[in-house]
Amino acid sequence: MPPAAVARAIARVLTSRRPRRRVSVGKLDERVGLIGKRILPHRVFERAAKGSLGV
Repeated sequence: MPPAAVARAIARVLTSRRPRRRVSVGKLDERVGLIGKRILPHRVFERAAKGSLGV
């Protein structure tokens, strides 16, 4: 991510009246991966991650 995009996200959190507990900054596919890691069983996530990386 470009530093300016990260800075905008940080500024948004700091100026928000009720900021979210966690904020992810990145491309959509990177953020979807974070969600997948939280909700999928470890083996399923690992298999999907290896498949997307070609490993």
